[in-house]
Amino acid sequence: MVIKPRIFIGSSSEGLAIAEKLKAEFSKWAECDIWNEAGIFEINKGYLEQLLEHLNLYEYGVMVATSDDEVTARRETKMAPRDNVVFELGLFMGRLGRHRAFYVFEKGTKLPSDLQGITLPQFPKRKGKAQDEIIIECAAKIKTQIDSRSGIFEGGIFPSVPIAFGYFNNFVSVVCEKLRLVKKAKINGTEIDIPDFELHILIPDDLSTEMKKKVAVAKNIGNWEQVSVQAPETRAYDFFADVTFTSSGKAVLKDVPTTLLSLHQTIKEFLALSQIGKNWKEQIVEQREIRRFKAVLDYLIEKDGFTRGRVITEIVDI
Repeated sequence: MVIKPRIFIGSSSEGLAIAEKLKAEFSKWAECDIWNEAGIFEINKGYLEQLLEHLNLYEYGVMVATSDDEVTARRETKMAPRDNVVFELGLFMGRLGRHRAFYVFEKGTKLPSDLQGITLPQFPKRKGKAQDEIIIECAAKIKTQIDSRSGIFEGGIFPSVPIAFGYFNNFVSVVCEKLRLVKKAKINGTEIDIPDFELHILIPDDLSTEMKKKVAVAKNIGNWEQVSVQAPETRAYDFFADVTFTSSGKAVLKDVPTTLLSLHQTIKEFLALSQIGKNWKEQIVEQREIRRFKAVLDYLIEKDGFTRGRVITEIVDI
């Protein structure tokens, strides 16, 4: 299962048609929300208050600047975007970083002086096939920028990052090191040779409070076994896993990182949620953190000589 990144698209009312065309392109690889869609901004709550809240929900922000207002600055009259579009760009850029906030503007539109001299995606004013083709190009340029800067620490340190480090260092790396050194383990008390192995990490696609119970049920149904590995000059390392053997004798071990339950609790506190059940905001943040947890694990696995080529991560429905 692939959990897609999420993008917020802002614009003026006049720029909605451009925002919708960008969304059509981004939706091929991401989840996108345009500011005017149902449920994005709730009734009986301030716009700025909710906008600040949205900064914690999205991984990327794209602001569409169209020539909407006539402004005079230093005796020169130009067409400029709505103030709120420029303001929102500043908010997203300040929260997510300038590599995660994008400004797509109509040619001839007055730019803030701080953005002058910077290469920005732009499209022609006249509607038609030529404009549509350039908007597709703008979307492709933004995707290229995102793909080129998709490092695990882009956008800051999120809760999933230290949890992934802890899980890797305290379990994944330890298990792989010991098994590769000893090449045997006790399974339910019986010592078995393990000349080769794979460790499959099954990352839940949903971090509900029921996750721990789901994993417990899966362990009972699948008859997960107690594994004990005794490496030279260290104490035995015990854990439970779903263990099977291939026809060639390779051991395939499966584990679900229940440590992610603490991530679920962190997100609820972070969003200060009090309702019963999960709302769309909690789901957005959870999906982002699941993706980041997997990305950090993959990065650590590839760096470590004991785990490289032997540990597989996958997002699954538990």
